[in-house]
Amino acid sequence: MKSTMNTAQGNDGLRLGSRKAKTGLLLPGAVIALIAFAVYFNTLFNGFVYDDMTQVLENRWIRDFKYLPDIFTKSVWSFQQETTTSNYYRPLMHLIYMVNYHIFGLNPLGFHLVNVLFHMANSVLVFLVAARLLASRTTSHAKNSSGSSARHFGSARSGLTMAIYNSLFTSSDSHFFAFIAALLFAVHPIHTEAVAWVAGLPDLLFTFWFLLSLELYIEATTEKQIHKGRYVLSVVSFFLSTLSKEPALTLPLILMGYDHLFGQPEDGFRGRWKRYLPYILISAFYFTLRLHALGGIAPERRYEHLSSLQHVINIFPLFSNYLEKLLLPVHLNAFHVFHPIASILEAAGIFSVAVAAAFVGITAAAYRKNRMACFYLLFLVVPLLPAFYIRGLGLNMFAERYLYLPSVGFTAVVAMFLTKMAEKSPRRMIALLGALALVAGLYSLGTIKRNAVWKENLTLFSDTVKKSPDAELPHKELGIALFETGRVNEAIAYYDKAIALNPSDFEVYNNRGLAFNHMGHFDRAIADFDKAIALNERSFEAYNNKGKIYGQTGSFDKAIEQFSKAIDIKSDFALAYGNRGLAYSLTGDFERALRDLNTAIEFDERYAEAYGTRGNIYLRIGNTELAVSDFRKACDLGSKMACDVLKLHVR
Repeated sequence: MKSTMNTAQGNDGLRLGSRKAKTGLLLPGAVIALIAFAVYFNTLFNGFVYDDMTQVLENRWIRDFKYLPDIFTKSVWSFQQETTTSNYYRPLMHLIYMVNYHIFGLNPLGFHLVNVLFHMANSVLVFLVAARLLASRTTSHAKNSSGSSARHFGSARSGLTMAIYNSLFTSSDSHFFAFIAALLFAVHPIHTEAVAWVAGLPDLLFTFWFLLSLELYIEATTEKQIHKGRYVLSVVSFFLSTLSKEPALTLPLILMGYDHLFGQPEDGFRGRWKRYLPYILISAFYFTLRLHALGGIAPERRYEHLSSLQHVINIFPLFSNYLEKLLLPVHLNAFHVFHPIASILEAAGIFSVAVAAAFVGITAAAYRKNRMACFYLLFLVVPLLPAFYIRGLGLNMFAERYLYLPSVGFTAVVAMFLTKMAEKSPRRMIALLGALALVAGLYSLGTIKRNAVWKENLTLFSDTVKKSPDAELPHKELGIALFETGRVNEAIAYYDKAIALNPSDFEVYNNRGLAFNHMGHFDRAIADFDKAIALNERSFEAYNNKGKIYGQTGSFDKAIEQFSKAIDIKSDFALAYGNRGLAYSLTGDFERALRDLNTAIEFDERYAEAYGTRGNIYLRIGNTELAVSDFRKACDLGSKMACDVLKLHVR
């Protein structure tokens, strides 16, 4: 019996562009989407965690369309109006958050749902790209050496095996292989950080446009005559990917690799360079936007104490660790501590170089014997290249979300291996299905369990502290989570540990000062706020918190002075305007109080306390109508005091 792949080579009815093939894609695509939704369903009940607090809850850009110009001309953190530098230019992230906000408000379920939907779409795209890669290049595969993909996936099968194939897909081997690759991608636990964390949206977003651009490019260039419409859409998708996250810029390398591995040898680079020119021009335009927004390609630089050689040699252990997490996605962690090696002759250095050499050797062998495997091995490493630029990365040097797109290459290679097991006999097909069920089942359980860790800051950072006991940031974040749940003494203990690990972090002193203030230890609180200011003279939050203590103790002039310093540093600091307005009102200066409170509400329309304070002032000056309006607004925003006052004045 001829293999289904060989039949596909001589039967246009199985080409992906045909109506029959498109219909055959619907069922497996729908199954993949449903599985992706199922394993991340429990994230819909998670809250906002970690950077979500700032990027969503405190992000004024996403609340008003007037900020669209700022979104596209400033860095990702510029909504804070701080002078800190940033290496991130991701306008589409804010744009999607804006859409989310106007549909769901600040309900975390809506934001998590959007993440899950993007993951579902990406899983389906993995399936479509894999199927198209295998099916659209059957002619070139046939011309390759004996290791061609057609032979790897097209050996003779028995009637029972064919029955299993038909019951699963009723189509070609390309669908079978693609389904396995996409299934493993959909459930792989390494993706939990990107999907379960609202702030992981950029990885989901750029991957969606990246894969869509690749799929359209393959579709547009399969025939000798380029399909201009799909080609243009591919270029547009690439541009949208660059506006989502920086690794999108690696797509032209993937396209060149695809053409080299599967294109007609007589074309060569000279025959194809015009195809790449629009992608190169888009990249140049992106860098122009980035330079304007950031003031440099990567103005924020870290690990300056490492030599140039050390920056290079530490790429090897990073790469080795990424491969390890793909192969064995256990002990997942929101904050992996980076311990750079000083010499390549260290044990970690020698081992990681050996791993990298083995990977290069396997890729070279695949280039000679199996071009499809070679392509996916390249797909694993090429999008990961930006994660090796140590100077330009954030505080979390090794992050699991960086593997979201590269994992496509990994799951495809695993799918090839599992499919290889099914050749020649029904027993091997049964072994394949058993192995697939086992791996997918373990992955799914690991993903669902890990999603629960991302439920809230308390669960997330309790887990992170256990896995990274020598990292300061998890201790600080766990302290914040404990403080917010009323466990103040425990919070202080974690702040103490964070300070011991990093005595120069002004934010921890500010946070501990808040805890001391809550306990009534005003002197210790002010001492911590002063320490925060000494470490960072632009610590506007410390000035504001110090002012609140002076206000609590009746020193209104000192309080106003501290609030004013905070506003001088951060001109849109709604909380400081509200606090200064309250202080002015307590001194009887209603004119200045109203001016500050109006400004506070302008910057934060959900500032319940500002509405309540302004309502009190209106009551005192005899404007009951405006007072009731403000109390009603404050009550709607959750102020119990405003609700109680409202009951007295509305009958």
